Amino acid sequence: MLASIDTYLKTHGKSYVAAELEYATHNSTKNGGFPAFLKRSLENGWGTEDLKVRQAAQKEQRILERRQKERDLEALRAEQELLADIEKWDRKIDQKVQETLECISPTELNRFKTDAWEQAEKKTPSLKGQTSQVLAAAKEKLSTLVMTAKYSKLADADLKEAIETIERAAEVKKGAKVIRLRKKA
Repeated sequence: MLASIDTYLKTHGKSYVAAELEYATHNSTKNGGFPAFLKRSLENGWGTEDLKVRQAAQKEQRILERRQKERDLEALRAEQELLADIEKWDRKIDQKVQETLECISPTELNRFKTDAWEQAEKKTPSLKGQTSQVLAAAKEKLSTLVMTAKYSKLADADLKEAIETIERAAEVKKGAKVIRLRKKA
């Protein structure tokens, strides 16, 4: 009932509804009653309460949207900082790998490559689809070994093993491409 009165008030206007309520109040068999209540409500700002509630809801919605936007921006900033830290760490690892590779003589490096290629050919079926993971793991292991070798003078065998793993993974990745190309031909 009250919802339809609200609609009636909005469609006909306050003055028209007030005139109708005045007429209903004068022609009512009871003194006061519902028409009198409606008239008092209209005089006390019947439609304005709905407007205030709607404005408060809109204000609350804007506040919630602003807070959500702030949280999203904070999350984006934190993610960008994390990515920057990861890139910085990757550059350090790449530098350590390059320094380590420069310390190895070309003959040793070629020997590592041939050994890695032979092992990669044997293990190619088991490593298909995992080459990027193997390469990433080997790179991480090498970076750890390089850093610890610097401080604790680890044996060259561990360092060579890590380098072999990296080379093997890289060769497997290249070998997998060659095998796929051979199968297509």
